Amino acid sequence: MRLATVTLKRMMWFGLLLVATISLPKKIASVDHRGVTTRLVFKLQKANPPFAAFEDSRDLENGPSDSRKMKEDGEALFNEKKSTSLVAGEVFDLEKLKQEDIEVAVSSSIVADNRRLKGMVFKRAATTDTVVSGIQNQRKDSREVSSIEFERPAPIYTTSGKLKSLKERKEILAAHFATTFNQPTVDEREQKEKTEALIAQAATESRVAANTREFVASTGTKVIVKRTNNSPIKPSDSRSSSPQVAPEVDNLARDGADFVRRAVASHQSEKTEDPSVAGIITDPEGDRGYSYVIHGDLEMRDGLAYTGVDTFLRVVHIQGGYLQNEGVVWASEGRFEIVVDKVEGYLIGELRSSEGELLGYSELGLDSIKNIDAKSNEIKDVHLVIRPAPKGLMVEVSSARSFEGNEFRLDNVDLSIDAMERRIPESKKGQYIDDSLSADSSFVLKAEKEGYWNSLAIREAQSHEKMVMFPDSMIEALISLSVKESTNSENEYGVVWGRVLDAGNPVKDAKVAMVGEGYVGPIYFTKYIPDQTLKSTSENGLFAFVRVVPGIQSIEVAAHGKRFLAEVFPVGAKAVSQIDIKSLRTRNVTVSLYDGFNGEAKPGKIQVIGSSREIFVEKQKSKEVVLPGGSGVMIVEADAGKTYEVSRVTTKKSAYHIKFPFVTTAWLEKLVKQANLEMNPDLGKVVGFNKLSYKDVFIDGGYGTNSSQVIYFDKKGRYLQPSQWSQSAGFLFINVPIGYRTLTAHSEETGLTSVQVLITAPGAVNVATFEE
Repeated sequence: MRLATVTLKRMMWFGLLLVATISLPKKIASVDHRGVTTRLVFKLQKANPPFAAFEDSRDLENGPSDSRKMKEDGEALFNEKKSTSLVAGEVFDLEKLKQEDIEVAVSSSIVADNRRLKGMVFKRAATTDTVVSGIQNQRKDSREVSSIEFERPAPIYTTSGKLKSLKERKEILAAHFATTFNQPTVDEREQKEKTEALIAQAATESRVAANTREFVASTGTKVIVKRTNNSPIKPSDSRSSSPQVAPEVDNLARDGADFVRRAVASHQSEKTEDPSVAGIITDPEGDRGYSYVIHGDLEMRDGLAYTGVDTFLRVVHIQGGYLQNEGVVWASEGRFEIVVDKVEGYLIGELRSSEGELLGYSELGLDSIKNIDAKSNEIKDVHLVIRPAPKGLMVEVSSARSFEGNEFRLDNVDLSIDAMERRIPESKKGQYIDDSLSADSSFVLKAEKEGYWNSLAIREAQSHEKMVMFPDSMIEALISLSVKESTNSENEYGVVWGRVLDAGNPVKDAKVAMVGEGYVGPIYFTKYIPDQTLKSTSENGLFAFVRVVPGIQSIEVAAHGKRFLAEVFPVGAKAVSQIDIKSLRTRNVTVSLYDGFNGEAKPGKIQVIGSSREIFVEKQKSKEVVLPGGSGVMIVEADAGKTYEVSRVTTKKSAYHIKFPFVTTAWLEKLVKQANLEMNPDLGKVVGFNKLSYKDVFIDGGYGTNSSQVIYFDKKGRYLQPSQWSQSAGFLFINVPIGYRTLTAHSEETGLTSVQVLITAPGAVNVATFEE
């Protein structure tokens, strides 16, 4: 009897083994993987009620919305702790990642030469004090979200094509699941089910009460307040427009965008009747100790009007040239409230179009406010008058001594776009305006004044910019305290002065390194005094380099596991290059890679200068990718294969669509030959595709670059004689000196001038597309 029982058990085990053998598929790829993904990604427009419901459910489950992991277009990521994300500008320590097998699936249609995109990724020997080449992906609140990707398991066939044994296949399958997948926990499954249920329910509702507030504008239009985001504000439909917490679409707000978003989201998650800002803003690092709430009203003059559909209002607090806080605006009532830490700096009011264009502007110095209620710490009856803003550029220049307290604006400054004979006129003391620059312009600003070192900074049009000038005595003191022996040749070198910022706030304990050679530093500061004992930034986030060789330089930063995109900038003799290095923020951008003449879409890859990451783009009309966001400009390269030249494009980080037109090497050579010119391969090339009204084009304003030669072509890329240049649809500059250059295109019809900053180099063609 016992023997029969044992035999029966053995037969049962054999039967189970037989069933498993028959059930196991020959191709592991056909195994149902559902329910074992490491990450769940879904897309939903932020303006939709379902997304608002999802955000509220996350707030209820996980606390304030800063715990959420989301991308700018509304993608959300679950179970991020068990996943790895790559973002533009990220640098990895290969020694620590050497155990990981990283593969990138590349379409066979992409034939680009992997060695062509240099991306300006600089390398330097690591030192004990300034190790920056091994910045790891330690930040927990990454916004990078990628689609679900499955690693391909090991082959289950031998090299001869024979199916491996059952034992081997089981081991392969087990190893594949162990390394590639993680089963979701009960909490994660429950969270997913709750979220999906909320989204399904909210999709049928007209609005989400917990995330929206409804008003009636003076025009009689219903107004709905929605959660702020980084995308451009779209015109509301006939039922809604908003007195809103001002959306983040401008350069001033982006530094403090994360901080403001968390504050507003935290406030809106509370179902209060009156969205007063008093006490709603919390610092992610701790209590900021603020104690003042400003209440005021807005007035628009000189033809400005808030329409409620295609415009919005915002109020922000600027101190020391940086955004400190953003307020709440009730546009239909013409009032606002904002929290400030100190009654210092400026209160800025803005009227903007739905596309982010600055229409109106107001500025109030807070030091002029005297009526402060000591008991409640409230400031009431503040009046902001918003008048039409300049269409081009507004720059305020102040002395570096302003950091000690009050701001000292400088008048009679010779402010210009570097390398051009183009001066920016002064409208009032310390304020300079050029309203003829087109919205897409970017450039290097240069400020000159007797008794001060020159100042250099990369800036963009349609913005309110700040520049600081440093007195000769201040720079001399900095050099004498930083180097053992100063010489009379200090004026032959440059100085770099900057800050490390995260969400607009200075970063402590950040390590800064300049890539390359020819400098002394980094120098860190206690207060504003150079401190040789410091090995990283203090509470003010300041750093400096002295005796920097003029030319193109790059700086990298490592701090608390946060990611910073390496910044590339110009350095000049007896000039202070001003650079703010901000923690990396990403955003969704649409890119188009195509033939510059027939418009045919091309597959290829793109790379941001200062980043080591390459992004592959299939052959399609356009593709949405994740790139660095925020204020300022960036330069991006694109490669479509050996037939085409590498295209290098300068663009604003706030751009929502970046175009990469390509030209073939054969076309370049043919055009140069038809013009009876010779092209030096060691110099740069610039190709422009322009609208008919842009005809006058220059490199560096036509000064100091005599080696540059221009050729014009028509819509089909055919050579035009010099006498036919008025019929041109584009131009080609050859033999352009290497380095920072300024490309200018002027339209006689519109009176606008488009300016773009370039970094020219052999092996790439700088490409510009000029729009009306």
